[in-house]
Amino acid sequence: WESLPRIDRSVPMDWDANTWFTLKLTVEQSNGKAIVKGKLWKRGEPEPKDWTLEVEDPKPNTEGSAAVYANVPAGSIESATVPGSEVFFDNLKVVPNSGK
Repeated sequence: WESLPRIDRSVPMDWDANTWFTLKLTVEQSNGKAIVKGKLWKRGEPEPKDWTLEVEDPKPNTEGSAAVYANVPAGSIESATVPGSEVFFDNLKVVPNSGK
């Protein structure tokens, strides 16, 4: 694990206070690289058809347990005064890719 992000891709998002969101990620590895795709939507709303974000990881972890890391850029939320502010995930499930 590296203390600074190896890959960084951002998508503008209007966050609503006191609102739960669903995040779905999928990772496909091929030829020593990984394609990471993500969707984010408000809980209770239908899942978007299209992926919100897609990024290539040129040096993915190929062994070990699945993990999720996040980086909060300084100024992106009121309480984030420095990069690396804590991010918490709740009700996390890790399942095999379904191809969707």
